[in-house]
Amino acid sequence: MAVVVEWSPQARADLAEAWHYIALESVDAALRWVGYIEDAAAELAIFPDSGRPRDDIGQGIRSVPEASYLIFYRVHGERVEVMRVIHGARNLDDLRIE
Repeated sequence: MAVVVEWSPQARADLAEAWHYIALESVDAALRWVGYIEDAAAELAIFPDSGRPRDDIGQGIRSVPEASYLIFYRVHGERVEVMRVIHGARNLDDLRIE
């Protein structure tokens, strides 16, 4: 059975917020960036355990870097749920994902 990638509402909101910020400089760059993030998330369906464990942020959370951002996700059997998409320069000390 194929692994399915799903996006949490917060992850979709993160994408929209970053898209708007990048689009202030260039809509084309913002569209490319979304493509990079979506492609990286799709790769998680093939290699769901490829990300770094991030139990410091939430139980079972993993992360992979892409285009200066971190994609935070959790594996649920045959399902990968993208939980957040956050800029890599952000201070993650207070970030918790439940």
